[in-house]
Amino acid sequence: MSFPDPNTGEPRSAHADERHACDTASHTAPVDGAGTAGAATPVPRRIALQLLSAGAAATVGAVVGVPALVAFLSPGRRKAGSEEWIKVTEADQVEIGVPVAVSFVEPVSDAWVESRVLRNVWLRTEDGETFTCYSGVCPHLGCSFTYEPDTQRFHCPCHHGLFEGRTGAVVGGPPPRGLDPLPVKVEAGAVYVQYKTFRIGVPERAEA
Repeated sequence: MSFPDPNTGEPRSAHADERHACDTASHTAPVDGAGTAGAATPVPRRIALQLLSAGAAATVGAVVGVPALVAFLSPGRRKAGSEEWIKVTEADQVEIGVPVAVSFVEPVSDAWVESRVLRNVWLRTEDGETFTCYSGVCPHLGCSFTYEPDTQRFHCPCHHGLFEGRTGAVVGGPPPRGLDPLPVKVEAGAVYVQYKTFRIGVPERAEA
């Protein structure tokens, strides 16, 4: 069956119209949001920024967390109050019968940060072989103290605490306890000390 073409007036079959409709449909097929059929849909800008932020946060967490984990699993080689013996002087350098102040530098590690701390102790010996050692920190408020040969006492100038020169016992002032003794030994002519820090301002002797 044929129909006149509206443009030319010539006869036209129904089959020709069907082919024309198919050709038109093939050229006007729907496309995606980018305007190109079959192309990949781009990631929205907001989602891309969120992904970048998450990646940056994960990287920072790894940088910060790894050293902390290492420090937790493998602590520093020297912490304050450890059982390490530290050489402080030669035995023949300590005058017999008189307390002698000795200073030394101790390496101390806190996690992955290492520092060097100046320590002070007092040594006393009556025979050059057996020694007594006291921490150089006043147990009252942590000040340093001196020895007064005339009175044979230790004197803390901060609040005038007084300690007996042989035993370290409190004999005057506000200190709540006597001087803190430290482990000491002599090996091959050298004096070694186990340095410890103690809580201050309290009657009981407890490591800090």
